[in-house]
Amino acid sequence: KAKQLYEQASTSNSNCVEAWVRLSELALEDGDFNEAHRLAAKATKVASPSDAAVLFCFGQACAKTGRKDDALRALERGLALQPIDSPAMLTLANLYKKAGRDQDALSWFKRLLEIRPGDYECSLNLAQLHATKGAAGASQAVHYFRCALQCRPSAHEAQEIYSQMASVQMGISAWKDAQHTLEGAVREIPDSSDLWRQLLKVFNQQQDTKGQQQCHRRLGQLSGSRPSERTAYGEMLLNEGQVREAREQFEQVVNIDPNNVAALVKLATCWRQDPSKEGHLEEAKRVFERVLQLNPNSAEALEGAAYCNRKMNNMDQAAQLYQQCLKAKINAEGPLYYLGEILYRQHRHAECQHYLTRLVDTDCSIDFKTGGLYLLAKSHVSLDEYEEAEQHARAGLKLKPNQPHFWFMLALVKNRMADYDASITHLRQALVHYDAAEGEQLRVEIHDWLAQAYERKGEYTLANAELDKALHRDPSHVSSLITRGLVHIQLKQLDQAEIAFLRALAVETNHVLALVRLGYCKLLVNDFNEALQFFQKALQQRCGTVALPKSVKGTAHIYVALALMGQQDVQGAMAQLLKARKNHRNFNAVCEGGREAIVKGECEGLVQQLRGISDLDINLAQAWQLVHLAAKELESDFKEPGAAGVAAATGGAGTALRFADAAVALPKVAARPANAIAESPPASVDPPARSLAGYPQASAAQPQKAAAAAVAAAAAAAATMSG
Repeated sequence: KAKQLYEQASTSNSNCVEAWVRLSELALEDGDFNEAHRLAAKATKVASPSDAAVLFCFGQACAKTGRKDDALRALERGLALQPIDSPAMLTLANLYKKAGRDQDALSWFKRLLEIRPGDYECSLNLAQLHATKGAAGASQAVHYFRCALQCRPSAHEAQEIYSQMASVQMGISAWKDAQHTLEGAVREIPDSSDLWRQLLKVFNQQQDTKGQQQCHRRLGQLSGSRPSERTAYGEMLLNEGQVREAREQFEQVVNIDPNNVAALVKLATCWRQDPSKEGHLEEAKRVFERVLQLNPNSAEALEGAAYCNRKMNNMDQAAQLYQQCLKAKINAEGPLYYLGEILYRQHRHAECQHYLTRLVDTDCSIDFKTGGLYLLAKSHVSLDEYEEAEQHARAGLKLKPNQPHFWFMLALVKNRMADYDASITHLRQALVHYDAAEGEQLRVEIHDWLAQAYERKGEYTLANAELDKALHRDPSHVSSLITRGLVHIQLKQLDQAEIAFLRALAVETNHVLALVRLGYCKLLVNDFNEALQFFQKALQQRCGTVALPKSVKGTAHIYVALALMGQQDVQGAMAQLLKARKNHRNFNAVCEGGREAIVKGECEGLVQQLRGISDLDINLAQAWQLVHLAAKELESDFKEPGAAGVAAATGGAGTALRFADAAVALPKVAARPANAIAESPPASVDPPARSLAGYPQASAAQPQKAAAAAVAAAAAAAATMSG
């Protein structure tokens, strides 16, 4: 009706300003903004330029139709003429805000708030404008947000205000204030997933586990958890050891999204860490393999699958997976370490040392570095490479001076190098730093190796005391039982020694060293056939660990050679001696220098060197038998075509002299009584004069004859001792 009356007025009088203004306002109320703008424009044409009402109406119409510049000019002119007009002030402030003129907007909103105290729209806009200033405006922003909340907005509006206020507080790291704001918000609006999600973010920042769990549970009840949030919740539960609850979260994600790689990886990890479930490793492996089908380069899945295979003793498959990990990340410390460990167990020491050296040369964590150094030391010990092993053990002690395992490894090295006093000192140091957390096994090993050092020194009472300590803690400790048997051998208690070795074999049927020691007992009583059976069985087993280094097989070959000598099979014994030299580093070193000693006739010294080898147990008679075999080998070398001529050409009369010395010296040794040779080292044989005066000039044929004479003499000595 009003509209009809105003239209009649404008028709009857086209210059009626009020009619055009009222019609424009009615159009604005109806939402017909273009019509409102047309009518307001007509009003401006007939109105006075100083008519504020017309300017306000035109400005509002321009604002609604997106004519911002025209609206700003009209409203600014109108407010200059009539400074107090709330709708015009509000529209102008909003236009300034949209135009990015924040300071002008702040000014007009504050002026309006003075006119309309507690105005919701003004308070909210002032809060938002101050929030854009960051830390400088945070305090004022929070103040005006609270003012807006006091106006009792709708639930949706209140949610937005709480969220914005908390964002301001989080932006200045006022996490506690943000927590209080959001806790109040969720009490007022408990069904808002967005507010709970924002509160979760605050608790995550504060590492408040209890708060995180509260938020995750509520989001789950509201079905508002996104897959990423449910996965994060599951991961938090997993880190706290709540494996079953974590698995439930991951399973819910996978049920919704079967190809969610992040959730699948964590689900597999749950299975991997839950030994209470039968077949947990198989299930973990299955899920990891499913991840690898979706993402073949997933480092976490590759490493997880490798772990499962390693624990399931599928070492070859585990090694392949660890190698794939290294293709994705060349210096990944976990794969480098575990690959080295697998290769060590497989006695593939060159490859093992390659990967572990790569590990310790990187900037890896101290635990992986010390673990790598320890395995490297063990690998080198297994190959009888004691200098390298000592180097790695000492490098480990620089990183962890109180680590008993490194002191133990250093002691073991010193034992193998025949430095028994140093070995004992280092073992005592390992005991000082021993911690029960290291496990009882280490303490038993320390006492065992103390016993071994004392046994080598001939201090059998002390050795037995240490063995009592070891076997008290672990009556089935194989190495201690073997050491006990060795002490009995030294005390000539062969029956008790056999009992100790048989006890060791009852624990571990095919233990190489126990078989070798038991075979040696049989060898000492000339039971060659049974001795050979034990030695052959030992040689069928694998060696190449710290407890069973490569030299153990070398020792077995030496004993086989001695047993074959007892059966008069010299050729077979010589063949075994060659194998022994390939496997026994210390024995080979003595043999290399022994050829010269045999030629010079200095066989007693060679015998003492053989008996002094730290990792070889032989008596005096057996040492002389080995010298005979070495002399026989030397003779065989000279029987080769052209060997004698070469020897004469290269050594001349001096070579002939040395063979002649041997030919003279060894018969004197052979002539000694059998009991003297068997019970004590032979007295020094007077060496012949070292000049050519007592000998005729050597010819090219003499070295071979001298060698034959030396062999004959050594054979006679061995035959005498065998009695």
